[in-house]
Amino acid sequence: MLQNFNLKNKLFIAGYGLWGCLGFYRGGQDYNKILNDNYRRYQRNPDMYKKPKFYYLSYFGNSIFYTSLYMFPFTLPIYFIDELYNLEDKFISISDKDKDKDKDD
Repeated sequence: MLQNFNLKNKLFIAGYGLWGCLGFYRGGQDYNKILNDNYRRYQRNPDMYKKPKFYYLSYFGNSIFYTSLYMFPFTLPIYFIDELYNLEDKFISISDKDKDKDKDD
């Protein structure tokens, strides 16, 4: 069946699959961020909040949700722009660290 696909279609399918994997990764990061925020809240006031627990099913569910958001055609441009913004932030922070090193020398 894959012999009937030309290279352009194979690259599209591979890119779309990798984009979905990026959504899965971002969903896991989001779940960990929520968990860390809840843990900090618990550390500030342990009498008021319960200690948060890590659930693999919730992690997986949140990751699948983000995968579906990343792969849905109407939200794809929004998340594409968001990823470009994340890349820009990373490049700026790297260049700022280089500038700080130059100042120290």
